[in-house]
Amino acid sequence: MSNIELVERMGLNSVKYEKVDPRMSGDILRMSVAEMDYQVCPQVRDALIKRIETGFLGYGRPYPSLYQVIADWYNTHYQMTLNPNHFITTPSVNVAVALSILATTKPKDKIILHTPVYMPLAKAITENDREWVKSPLKLVDTHYEVDFELLGEQMKDASAILLCSPHNPTGMVFSKEDLVKIVEMSRANHVQIISDEIHADWTYCPFTSVQTLDENAIVILSASKTFNLQSFQTSFTHIEQMDIRQKFQKILDGFQYKALNSLAYLAIETAYIHGDEWLKKHKGYTFNNMLLIKNQLQKSNVKVIENDSLFMMWLDFSNIYTDVAQLEEALIEVNLAVNTSTMFAESRPMIRINVATDTQTVMEAVRRISHMPKVMYEVD
Repeated sequence: MSNIELVERMGLNSVKYEKVDPRMSGDILRMSVAEMDYQVCPQVRDALIKRIETGFLGYGRPYPSLYQVIADWYNTHYQMTLNPNHFITTPSVNVAVALSILATTKPKDKIILHTPVYMPLAKAITENDREWVKSPLKLVDTHYEVDFELLGEQMKDASAILLCSPHNPTGMVFSKEDLVKIVEMSRANHVQIISDEIHADWTYCPFTSVQTLDENAIVILSASKTFNLQSFQTSFTHIEQMDIRQKFQKILDGFQYKALNSLAYLAIETAYIHGDEWLKKHKGYTFNNMLLIKNQLQKSNVKVIENDSLFMMWLDFSNIYTDVAQLEEALIEVNLAVNTSTMFAESRPMIRINVATDTQTVMEAVRRISHMPKVMYEVD
């Protein structure tokens, strides 16, 4: 798998590469933002080049086949039965989450969201005048579990539960059994399920969409993480219930949002049609990078959290540093740019490190971690 092609991102105004902690300088290793260093699927790149060469960058609309192509992808891979006519195109997953909240809840309503958490999901709750009910996942040794006793109590007076499935940043994949419990609790308490499934295609174990267990769940999908198409800021929200779908659409119309740019439609449909082999190849390469980090850090006092998804890893430094501030100082010392746990509403000193890059960079990250103050590392 050494023929993985990377993109040199410096000079392209890349957030991942050009927005780092100003306290770092010199040879900075950039392994933070959730985008891959990999070149995009060649068929997508070629289709975009061909379109741009026509000189047409005007208003566009999706091909009639787009929503069927998306439905077919998720049916083939995850046995989801999605009605192509029940998709609504949305500007991004974060916007789709906010719209789902506005369409299904009222101001001051309680919405459950697990922690640690990708913070824009929490902000979609609090900045829309809803109450965020924090439901901490339980860290058991090196893996996370749902605290169903706590969740059962929280469901009693909640209006909705927002799932991040697979879970970011922990990499936890909700088991089918866990999702069945969540669906049963939600039905018993009349709680709406909203599920952000943007990372579904980056799982390394069987993935179950909550939509296969509850057709009334609102499911938000996107090609951006799957195929490294983040700049198109696009998602597709599937809503089975007509009344909610119409309310969602009305709220969206109020913002005078009508359509994506024509390049986004082209890139996404091309990716879903031609990108399967690209995805398999790059998932395999990334998974090997994960194994490398796990095997190497077994020699240290850094705890590697088990993850069955994402192209990032969640590492625990709580046996080494007393707080996140100490951890950040140590990272600055070795010029390792990652996301620390304060970004995920987690007080424990932890990092999310992006390993969707070349293996040499991953090895260098291991070397730098081993040289962080107080990290104990056994040299072979």
